[in-house]
Amino acid sequence: MAASLVNSANVLSSTTNTTSYTSSNYTPASTGNVLVISLMGYNDLSSGSSSISTITLGGVDISGDIQATQNSSLSGQRGWSRVYVLVAPSTSAQAVAVTTGNTLRALAIDITEWSGIDTTTPVASTATDNGATDTTAVLSFTVAGAGNVLVGSTSVDGGAKGPFTPNSGTTEVTAGQTGGTSFNDNSYSTYYKIAASSGADTIGTTFSSSYHATAGVELALASAGGANTSNFFQFI
Repeated sequence: MAASLVNSANVLSSTTNTTSYTSSNYTPASTGNVLVISLMGYNDLSSGSSSISTITLGGVDISGDIQATQNSSLSGQRGWSRVYVLVAPSTSAQAVAVTTGNTLRALAIDITEWSGIDTTTPVASTATDNGATDTTAVLSFTVAGAGNVLVGSTSVDGGAKGPFTPNSGTTEVTAGQTGGTSFNDNSYSTYYKIAASSGADTIGTTFSSSYHATAGVELALASAGGANTSNFFQFI
């Protein structure tokens, strides 16, 4: 069974200066699928390092489903990326609600939904990257098996840091910015690759020079016999 991108959406792109955000609703296609929820935020200068106090999907806590996290290398850890992976989502329309321990200048949330993923142990590995003046984000994986899916998200400090151009072999899912060209805005992109073989592999994207924070996961392909959902969060 091959893995497949079922659906994707940018459910939030906000420049509101606050500690509380609620996305638009997302409706999963099937309880047998896996959701990757990517948060790409930009701290207010006075707020220090990033922290998420609460995060829910449809009112249900998903804080335990965080898989990868990366901060920008800029002093104060301004930009950041966080990746959550959930199995067996409810197929009702539901929003992501986030409260933070510090004020943000901007926040974007992307969701990708995947079929054909192992729901017992959906995450085979994780990868992160950040940079100050380089124009490329690269996530390096040691892929566990052919057909596994590499998913990454990049947060770039400031607006108008695109256009984003996915690296060779990488497919872009979303790319945007939370507002205009202001220093207070945030540019972001989510992308993926289905690995052709096990071993060393990369995904990534390019943009104009700025500080970036990038995080990603390797989703494990389901076995031919399927899998249960015993080890990861399930919606009931």
